[in-house]
Amino acid sequence: TPSMKPLADSGFKSVIFIPIIAKEKKAIGVLQVAGKNQGQFSSIKRHALDMIGNRIGVAIENAQLQEQYIKSEEKYRSLFDNDPNPIFIIDCNTFEIHDINERAQECYGYTRSEMNGMPFLTLGEEDDREVEYGLKNLALGQSILLAKRRHFRKGGRSFYVNISVSHAQYGESDVLIATTTDVTESIEKETQLIQASKMTTLGEMSAGV
Repeated sequence: TPSMKPLADSGFKSVIFIPIIAKEKKAIGVLQVAGKNQGQFSSIKRHALDMIGNRIGVAIENAQLQEQYIKSEEKYRSLFDNDPNPIFIIDCNTFEIHDINERAQECYGYTRSEMNGMPFLTLGEEDDREVEYGLKNLALGQSILLAKRRHFRKGGRSFYVNISVSHAQYGESDVLIATTTDVTESIEKETQLIQASKMTTLGEMSAGV
């Protein structure tokens, strides 16, 4: 054939085509091996070349999967970091923080390295047993909302958040994924309304007296 002529011109007298097989027995390419002796490829050599073709196929497929995994990780990290709310990846048993997004760093004032290993519970009040109980009793696939919890930024300044926690899988590990939403403004307005209502009530009582 025309494709064989360059090999013949170069002195090759034998050629064998070895399919490159991926894990699912799917051919993804062909390995061409040429020799300068007639009938050079015995059954033993062909078997060895078949094994090489299979290993090359598996290596190529693994490389493609690794590339897809990296792209998936990059996509996940982009979505993770661009979420408008702070997100925490928390150990199910120790409640230590494994990872945070960019918004968590901005909101709480800590760097990712500073928060890595920090117990999530230390962001709130020491005596807040409701949050601790909620985290401990959350089953895989379940979620919980802990409303109006007091949290502290780096330096001690407090603010109020709603905490949404889900028990999920992160890679090969079971983790808690917590998202916090700043509700300080709404709580302050609610407090002002309550105070105004109290003052109105006191004014009415004084007028009655």
